[in-house]
Amino acid sequence: MSIIRMTVRASAHCLLLVLLVSLGVLSFAMPVVAAQAPASDVEQRMAKLDRALERSVMEGCWERLRVIVRLTSGSRSALDAFLAATGGRVVAELPLVHAVTVEVDSADLLDLASLDGVERLSSDGRVVSLGAGSQKAKNSKTTKTTKTAKTATSSPADTATTTAVTSGDDLASAPGAPTTTEAAEATVGAGLSWGLSGLSSYIAGRSQLLTTLGVNDLSTTGLGVGVAVIDSGIEENLDIGLLAGWYDFTAAGSAEPYDDFGHGTHVAGLIAGSGTLSGGQYTGVARSARLIGLKVLDAGGTGYTSDVIRALDYAVTNRQALGIHIINLSLGHPIYEPAATDPLVQAVERAVAAGIVVVASAGNHGLTADGSDRIGYAGITSPGNAPSAITVGALDDNGTATRTDDSVARFSSRGPTWYDGSAKPDIVAPGRRIVAAVSSTSALYQAQSARLVCGFGCVLGFKPQYLSLSGTSMASAVAAGAAALVLDANPALTPYMVKALLSYTATNVPGEDSLAQGAGSLNVGGAIALARVVDPTAPLNTPWLTSGIDQASTIGGETISWAQRIVWGDRVVWGDWLILHNDAAWSQRVLWGDHVLWGDGILWGDGVLWGDSVLWGDRVLWGDSVLEQHVLWGDRVVWGDGLADCAGANGVLWGDVARALGLASTAQSWVSFFVE
Repeated sequence: MSIIRMTVRASAHCLLLVLLVSLGVLSFAMPVVAAQAPASDVEQRMAKLDRALERSVMEGCWERLRVIVRLTSGSRSALDAFLAATGGRVVAELPLVHAVTVEVDSADLLDLASLDGVERLSSDGRVVSLGAGSQKAKNSKTTKTTKTAKTATSSPADTATTTAVTSGDDLASAPGAPTTTEAAEATVGAGLSWGLSGLSSYIAGRSQLLTTLGVNDLSTTGLGVGVAVIDSGIEENLDIGLLAGWYDFTAAGSAEPYDDFGHGTHVAGLIAGSGTLSGGQYTGVARSARLIGLKVLDAGGTGYTSDVIRALDYAVTNRQALGIHIINLSLGHPIYEPAATDPLVQAVERAVAAGIVVVASAGNHGLTADGSDRIGYAGITSPGNAPSAITVGALDDNGTATRTDDSVARFSSRGPTWYDGSAKPDIVAPGRRIVAAVSSTSALYQAQSARLVCGFGCVLGFKPQYLSLSGTSMASAVAAGAAALVLDANPALTPYMVKALLSYTATNVPGEDSLAQGAGSLNVGGAIALARVVDPTAPLNTPWLTSGIDQASTIGGETISWAQRIVWGDRVVWGDWLILHNDAAWSQRVLWGDHVLWGDGILWGDGVLWGDSVLWGDRVLWGDSVLEQHVLWGDRVVWGDGLADCAGANGVLWGDVARALGLASTAQSWVSFFVE
């Protein structure tokens, strides 16, 4: 039955009239196709829509949408018949989440929701990543023709090419690098000023990033650990080396690795870059890890959620053939529905259930957009709200190895998550002014030339091969590299165990609440040390340490105690029992955050979300939904009660919604490039 299909473009007022007629409140005729539905039926259909699609219906928007449809088994034939009758089409198959992506008219959404077997409709929202100065970065690389995949592994269920892919990366660019001056970083001559600093790093065989992370033993390098980077692609260069696998999910469909945007190469360099052209100064966290490039973002840094899900499906399907142990997701989109129905979150949960560690960026939406420059809360993006993911916020290490001057970067998204009210992020990692490799033919290389860093390569005649960027994208990559080192130290660890070890060994960031720092600042050296002495094969609820361990680490010449806490659901838990025993919570048989029976040593925190120590209710970043019935509105809500009239459920996200709501002066807080 059709409730709102009309012969002219509808306005919000027209839709209201149609709904009133369908409810019998008004008696004059309206141009509908079929019999009117009772109120309860309307409500049931609307309940199947996520917030973006619901807004599209309520505003009477007449547009073509990409929608992710979750189906019950055996209901596909009814969907195919509906699409044939309404002029819709299938865009992609998403078997990992029992769904299919379709393209339909917004006028048909409620009819689609009424089909037997349709459990949920979610927007396949498009995000546009913008460069500095709110100008989309231009790409000098020509579009490639569609080819077969480079790797001889099974292809995704849907091999048809689609239009530009989105998800909403949380990238932020910032001037300067912690080891160079502004002037040196802005010129090709920076290579000449690399000088003694780079030479000393080369001789020592270590990077400042590793020193900051507390990695004092360089024998653990991530050897044999495979990390899939779902991003804008990866360029094979002297720092990155050859990829262990590659698949292009964008319209280009290239069989050869490339990165026309540049972000994916930077992320990959942070995870496993060799630092060759910097004499080891800009080495990645796990320099021996294997990289698998899964391209879902195009030359403008945009992509579709469904393509990210396809890439996750590909990684799960080929995890053994390609040796994938970790997935990094330095991207995201606004949270439009609870984690239990969010298809991107569910794809992440299935990847973790398959035995893959998934690391995700928290988002770069830590500031309110009202011009007050205040810290805002509830800015976590999807899939950072996935319970089982290691969600990473950005730490500002102030360019030093010591931790006494550290703070959570102001742009880093704070928790809690929308709808579920879960405490996130899980940890924070260095994410401000981080230097790593970049594709020299990419859009970022051209647009961010003032932030290029030479390293030792310029002395040898190479052009700059490094870039300084800021954002939770960078922090997520650092954490993914850390996870690779932990798995190198103990390959038998499950994804939950890796998450627990990284969290428990983190160090407290003074002056920051749990919704900003999670369990604390990433302490990779401590996590490696702990990983070496735990026995994952120990029976549940029995001691699993093979030897004693000092629960403190020496970082930057300072001895710092571990925070000994873990973010679990809507609170932080702490106590010795967390890590002294092989707890049932670390198995893959429970969902991270669910109610479990802990040991007597667990001390439950009660002030993480609603306690007096965190006053965040009046600084919520967006949304009109109630977080666990505690918060409805605040005086710092920038999204308001919807997504702007008829701006498109697939198109109204970060930058677009800011412009639509007249927030041009503060739009940088919404676009995926946060410029400091």
